[in-house]
Amino acid sequence: MLGLGAVAAHACSNLMGLCGTCHDFTLTDPVQCRRLGWIVPHGVAQPLDVPARMVTVNGVGWWYLRDDAGYVWTEEETALAVIRLYGMA
Repeated sequence: MLGLGAVAAHACSNLMGLCGTCHDFTLTDPVQCRRLGWIVPHGVAQPLDVPARMVTVNGVGWWYLRDDAGYVWTEEETALAVIRLYGMA
């Protein structure tokens, strides 16, 4: 049986599909990736609560990832305030 941490780690809101180049970017510049919401440091916030800057079929912008594998758009000002709130800027 999986513990709560393992279940949360595999929730859709905690997973982001990246191309190889973008994945490499998360390894070489984690500070910038935190600013983009691509990396949420453990214990800082729930990934569900942190928007990510992404390109989607609906356009480029800030999106909250959802546990049902969807995403919800948010205003850039709101997104940046959340990133700052969690000390990720």
